[in-house]
Amino acid sequence: MLGRSLAALISTFEELERMPAHQAMQRVVYWGVIIMSILLVTLCITLQSKIANGVETDVESLLLDHTWATPLTSVDGQTVIFRGTIEPGRNLGQLVEKAYALPSVRRVMKQVEQKPKPSAELQVSRTQHKISLEGQLAGNDLDLVVQAVKRAFPEAGIRDRIRIDDRLGTPFWINAAQPALETLIGLEQFTLYGWRDVLMVTGVAADADEKNRLRYALSARLGKDIKVNYQVRVAEDQNSASISLIAGWNGAALRGQIPDPKTGKQLLRGLVALADVDEEDAVTSDLQYNTTLSSPRLIRRVAKVLPALSEVHDLRLETSGNGLVLWGRVDSSEQLGEVMIAIERAELASLVDNQLFVDPATRKPEISLFRDSSRAIVSGRMPGIRARANLIETLKEQLGVTELEAFISVEPNVAFSEWLDRWSVLTPAIPDSAFGLTVADNAVMVSGDAKNKAAHFAVANSLHTMFPDMRIINWMTVGNE
Repeated sequence: MLGRSLAALISTFEELERMPAHQAMQRVVYWGVIIMSILLVTLCITLQSKIANGVETDVESLLLDHTWATPLTSVDGQTVIFRGTIEPGRNLGQLVEKAYALPSVRRVMKQVEQKPKPSAELQVSRTQHKISLEGQLAGNDLDLVVQAVKRAFPEAGIRDRIRIDDRLGTPFWINAAQPALETLIGLEQFTLYGWRDVLMVTGVAADADEKNRLRYALSARLGKDIKVNYQVRVAEDQNSASISLIAGWNGAALRGQIPDPKTGKQLLRGLVALADVDEEDAVTSDLQYNTTLSSPRLIRRVAKVLPALSEVHDLRLETSGNGLVLWGRVDSSEQLGEVMIAIERAELASLVDNQLFVDPATRKPEISLFRDSSRAIVSGRMPGIRARANLIETLKEQLGVTELEAFISVEPNVAFSEWLDRWSVLTPAIPDSAFGLTVADNAVMVSGDAKNKAAHFAVANSLHTMFPDMRIINWMTVGNE
């Protein structure tokens, strides 16, 4: 092959020698330009490929500490593109700045929309050789957690009480669950609680050295994006009274070890007063009693302050040694101030690690009601168990139907609206014949048959009283009676 190429080259030179000088020069220039162009194009393609590969490599390295952004990220030449939807709280601005700082990157495009989703929640508790899982997660995230627990504790029995809800957002800490659990293998008793962008760890370490070792090991394995609230205590404090309580949109739970049943009764009454439940039987309770426990005064102060925490959503309270950790959200700064005043009055201010923040609910309650002469059907979503129960009870008492079917869900991140307490304004005016009502967003739509103008006016007037700030669409027909 080399021989044929050499022969062709010799033949070309012989042909050039036979040409006139100016024609030979033109031919040389012509082919020289073509060859140089081909070389330049080849070189540019090679360089662009190397640059693109370099950008991709740099971006992959950057995303190692921001794995949540991997599905959003793509590379086009020397341009990095972030495109998609994320939950509020992700530090996207910092990631964009880091991408701009990469030497191989010329341009960064951000096409990201922030949409809040209901918060996932996870509690992994270990007592002796048993692992308990509680909270609420999307199905895929639950699979990841169960796999992480099985890898970390292959011989432990698992009690899974997690509620699956695929509408929930994927939490920041989901990929940190496995390394966190592997770090805590040495603790015979611990609770790992995850919510929003925080992981809280409580438990009992054998000594101060183990407590400190675990603290640093967790920080090293979980990275900078995960906030860790570390509340592990040493074994000498194990005789202290302790409680863990949760009060949220789907009910309330209380567990711990306390000095006596009287204190337990106070805690249950206080939890019912602040939670969205009507009676103590609606609270999931797992209290152990031991009269030798220390810190009973702290527990009794907690019981007294609980009713004042009724404005806190997704409340989580944990004792930690001689102090408390308080998590949750409120709708306004004013509510946060009222909670802090109540804590001060209970003489708990110096003992509370306050993790409360202002974060108002973003979804509104919705209702669809249809009735005829004997039956009614109601569906929708409510902010809590009590609101749903009150609505069903009111409709049963005041609609005058023999059958009521209710398909009302209780969902997270749903705000309470004042019209939920005003049903007694509307129900007396609802006609006995066919009637429909839908409440969604900022609009109310009604349909049905009013016997006469007076009945039509009564319904319209009641609607304006019940929903003073909402748009009302009235499609009712008026009879001649």
